[in-house]
Amino acid sequence: MESCKHFDLVNVQQQVRKLSSPQIKVISIKDSIRIGDFYCEKCSVSFPNIWICLHNTCTFRGCGRYQNKHAQQHYSSFKHFVFINPETLLIWCLECDQEIIEVSSIALKSVFESNNTFKKIEMDQKPKDKDIRGVVGLRNLGNTCFMNSSLQCLFNIRAFQRYFLKTINIEELKAQELPEFEVIQTLTELINNVWNEDSPQASPMDFWDAFRKSCPFFKGMAQHDSQEFLRILLDKLHEELKFEYQIGKHRSIVSDIFCSELQNKIICKICGNYTVKDEEFYDLSVSIPTADDIESYKEVSKGVRSPQERFTLYSEKSALWSNIQQIFTENKEVMSIYDCLLNFCLPEELRQKFECLNCGGKMPSRREVKILKPPNTLMLVIKRFKYNKGGMKISTYVQFPMSIDLRFFLSRNSSCQYQLNGMIQHMGGVNGGHYVSYCKNFKNNNWYEYDDLLTRQITEQELLEKEAYILFYQRQISEPREKLRKGQKKAFLPSYWYNLYRTLSDPGTIYTKYLLCSHRMLKPLFSLSQFKEINVAQAEEIKKKFTQDSSIIEKIGDCESCLSSFAKLNTRIELELELIKELNEITPFEGPWYLISTTWLNHWKSFCCHGSSSEKCIPIPIDNSTLFLNNKIKKSLEKGKDYRGVNRHVWEALLKLYKGGPEIKRLEVDIYAEPAPEIICTTPSLTADHMNKLRIIKSTYNND
Repeated sequence: MESCKHFDLVNVQQQVRKLSSPQIKVISIKDSIRIGDFYCEKCSVSFPNIWICLHNTCTFRGCGRYQNKHAQQHYSSFKHFVFINPETLLIWCLECDQEIIEVSSIALKSVFESNNTFKKIEMDQKPKDKDIRGVVGLRNLGNTCFMNSSLQCLFNIRAFQRYFLKTINIEELKAQELPEFEVIQTLTELINNVWNEDSPQASPMDFWDAFRKSCPFFKGMAQHDSQEFLRILLDKLHEELKFEYQIGKHRSIVSDIFCSELQNKIICKICGNYTVKDEEFYDLSVSIPTADDIESYKEVSKGVRSPQERFTLYSEKSALWSNIQQIFTENKEVMSIYDCLLNFCLPEELRQKFECLNCGGKMPSRREVKILKPPNTLMLVIKRFKYNKGGMKISTYVQFPMSIDLRFFLSRNSSCQYQLNGMIQHMGGVNGGHYVSYCKNFKNNNWYEYDDLLTRQITEQELLEKEAYILFYQRQISEPREKLRKGQKKAFLPSYWYNLYRTLSDPGTIYTKYLLCSHRMLKPLFSLSQFKEINVAQAEEIKKKFTQDSSIIEKIGDCESCLSSFAKLNTRIELELELIKELNEITPFEGPWYLISTTWLNHWKSFCCHGSSSEKCIPIPIDNSTLFLNNKIKKSLEKGKDYRGVNRHVWEALLKLYKGGPEIKRLEVDIYAEPAPEIICTTPSLTADHMNKLRIIKSTYNND
């Protein structure tokens, strides 16, 4: 909202000047507002969750609607409508319940730029040391600490960071100007700002705006949960970055880093017969077990840890005991993340009976869960929130080691070592609070705390005292991997796989076929930047250790034959779309509607979106058979979802291009209406000019 009648009653310049702290020498009033010592006047809530009244005679400070709503109560009692947040400088009208965008920025700008009364000195935070990359605070944009803490953990996962810095071509993304890639583009720019710039601070505003456009769920000023944000973001990134490496199989940097498989086994208690179901996951959510749960598997728990791990945990327990006692709310014993994993994986008696094929009926059963395929990065979420009966937060301290071995929790018992790489902490209650992250910088191996804009180095001792909510464990690479060098005799590896090889324990199979045409040269739309040049000897060694879907590539370049064919295909698509658009707009409408299965129409639309793939094949003949069952129209078909209608001109053109059927004619776009009678039209479905255009389209490119 640009402005409102309530905002026009406020002297913003005058009120903002009142808010600056004269005792603090800072760069500007803008910075003074942000670092002022602001607390809610009615409770203990402090900056940044404060809203300041801008009424001409008032500077009341109250907490937001996601804390104790004291700003809202002030507005209700005194009819003071306009408030400013000291962290984001966002101005909000509570009466209209909207942000005042353009006017607020103009009004504030004149105050900030005209102020010369404060001496320009350095802020508390020192300029960034060029040798310490990645230690950059993120600006809170208004209840966005959940996002900032999540992004910091992702940015400190080396494979994730390296992919966006080394593999994504930001200039190519900008040139395409495709809205669906805006999240990728802005995220890449943000990672560049964090890792390649000298500023100690960065703003995620562009990314946040792009992300909220694509995910309306995050619009507004509500506080969300870090796990919720991570799940939605990673799912979106996977969808936008995935590629087909084999027919019907997709992968992305997200799935390669986080994706794992769980094995759910339902076991009959009578005969021991079992059924197995595998499922993929990006994060593993584990509950905090009760004292009774722990007692029931104490002996098993001892076997989970090696003697060295037990000694380490005992030492940590002793060192932290004084601090831990103050943190405990329920248990007086130290709970470990191993206890949570045991509680998740050990057999569980099921209340419901399950069908046993061996016994021939529903039998008492138990369930056990194992990790079938361990991920390269294990994201462990400790379930701290319960939402029944109003909700509550479980603040039990859960001890987490710096390294863990998952062998006991795997379907196949073998050593699987992980090192802690990051952690997110939630402070506050179930209905609000603050998120802070702690990450290990892979450049200098030091731990840092990220609290929105504030960053500081911490010790492992300090880290282990924190109340963990989300833990990021990185699977250890069993042997050091050196950079692969060029040689006199060349060989080529996919750049994408090379990034995984350098950063992940399990980089997976070397897939190259998706990049190559049938002539073993580059497919159209791919470039030499997709490959890393190494020497043949190294390529031979790599192939021995990791499977490869083709022979070693020793020569690579553009394929003239495929480029020529692709250019003809693009020309055909342009001509075809132009003709179909022309036919669709013919007026007046004469004749019946012709109904077409959306399954086929979507296939045709995908063919026309040629920019997204170098492997476009002419669609199969029109297939309306999916709308029939036993030669009768299926029941419960929906317009738009299962079928669409086109006019007679479009139908005739598509029929001449693709053939197929069967024909479904109706007087309205309703598949259950009576079939349309023969109608004599005053104009032909296709003119001589249309027929000539169809001949040109078919002759331009035809893969029959």
